[in-house]
Parts: sequence; structure tokens; C-alpha cells
Amino acid sequence: MGQAVDDLVEAGWLQQHDPAAASRTAAAPPSGSPCTAAPAPVLGLDVGPHTVSAGVGDLAARRLAAVRRPVGRSEAGLSEACHLLRAADEVIGLALQEAGLGADEIAGVVAAPPGIVDPGASRVLLAPSVPGWTSVDLAGHLRVLTGALHLAVDEVWRRIPAVDPHGRA
Repeated sequence: MGQAVDDLVEAGWLQQHDPAAASRTAAAPPSGSPCTAAPAPVLGLDVGPHTVSAGVGDLAARRLAAVRRPVGRSEAGLSEACHLLRAADEVIGLALQEAGLGADEIAGVVAAPPGIVDPGASRVLLAPSVPGWTSVDLAGHLRVLTGALHLAVDEVWRRIPAVDPHGRA
């Protein structure tokens, strides 16, 4: 644990402070930890065949931006996959602008593309709703776009517990 904390402090993701010097009325970090999270911005991207959403937040749990846009019909001569990737780029740009950040300031990216994803390769294996999407290297594209150190591309539904129609887990 100590080495992990040291690594996070060295990377600038945590800042050490003296808990005794903090005001009794100031909010303390969780469980009295002598560290606080640095505001490393993280980009979240949800790509669907009809809507693309992007949000930017930081490790201090502040929402810096949220943008959601419908995806119109593809232009003549442009594949549906390329059209969707352009829409994602536009929404990312708007979210970064709203957050007042450059793409190079993003520390991590979490993306949920349409289709079934191979989590080991962060590659879409099947996307019937967007023809040609399996040929898009979304992880590579986002890595080049942001230079983010940490990148996760996966299916959102795998991370959410199943709920029946009556709201029971």
C-alpha cells in the first residue's frame, strides 16, 4: 500500500498534507488519510449509434463538463463508422472546451462504444448497429487524441448489475 501511495504522490495524483494542521471545520479526506486527490481530469465517453455523450471530471469528484449530442445521418460517401467517430471527436472537443482543458491535460479516458468489446484488447468484436465499427481502433484513436496515460474501453453493461423490471437486483 505504501508503495502505491508513493507512486501516486510522485505522479501528482495525490498530495500529502498534515492532518493535524487542517482546520477542524474543514472537510477531511476519507478515512483520515494524510493525502488528497489531485484534480487529474478524466474523460468519459459513451458512443451509441444515435447519441454520443462525453463528460469530464476530476479525481476530486468535480464535474467539469457534460455534453450530449444526437448523431444525424451519415453524409454521402462517408461510412457510418467514420461518421460516428467524427461525432465522437466533436463531442469530446465540446466537452474539453466546456471544461477549459486541452486534450493533453486528460489523465485518463473511459469509453463505452457500441457493440461487444474484447476487454483484453479494448477492441470491438461485433457492432451490428454501426456497420464498419469493428474496424475502428477507438482505443488507439483516443490515446493519440488525448495522450492519456490510462485508457479503458469496455461495455458499460458488464459493469452494471442486472435489474429486473421491478427494480430488484
